[in-house]
Amino acid sequence: MDADERTARTGSEYRNLVSVLNDALRGTDACARYALDAEVTGDERLANVFPKVQEVHAGVARHPFGRCPGGWGSGPGDPGDV
Repeated sequence: MDADERTARTGSEYRNLVSVLNDALRGTDACARYALDAEVTGDERLANVFPKVQEVHAGVARHPFGRCPGGWGSGPGDPGDV
């Protein structure tokens, strides 16, 4: 694989990662809203479930950041390290 192919593959994989992280953050926000809605309607079961699901989404969003060597902007690397 030449350098251009590696760069294209790496860029695509980073875009995919960013997309997944964005979806996880949006899921976190949605769960917070849904939990509030459930509280307002008096549905304790759902009001208790959504915060747990929210934490799962937040965990997905946090996970790669803790493993990125040097954090974002450290330059191209092996996306498998992320």
